[in-house]
Amino acid sequence: MSGEQQFKDACEIMRAKLGPVVKQYPEESVTLYGLYKQATVGDNNTPRPWMIQIEASQKWYAWDKYRGMTPQEAKRLYVLTALDVVSKLS
Repeated sequence: MSGEQQFKDACEIMRAKLGPVVKQYPEESVTLYGLYKQATVGDNNTPRPWMIQIEASQKWYAWDKYRGMTPQEAKRLYVLTALDVVSKLS
């Protein structure tokens, strides 16, 4: 199976399990968000939100953390992180 297909499959699994992941593993869910954005959009070039915008700030920093990472590497790390989360949920 190609890396691209593994990424798509991992995204589908995470969408299906999104509620439990966010509730039980908030750090991993933010990591997955950052990796997903890096894999699908590339480097974060959006303005940093105000600090009082807590959720927006968390997402911005989670994405910006992977600045410079190639989309292929972000997809690979997304798949590994998703597998780790799924194993914890099982």
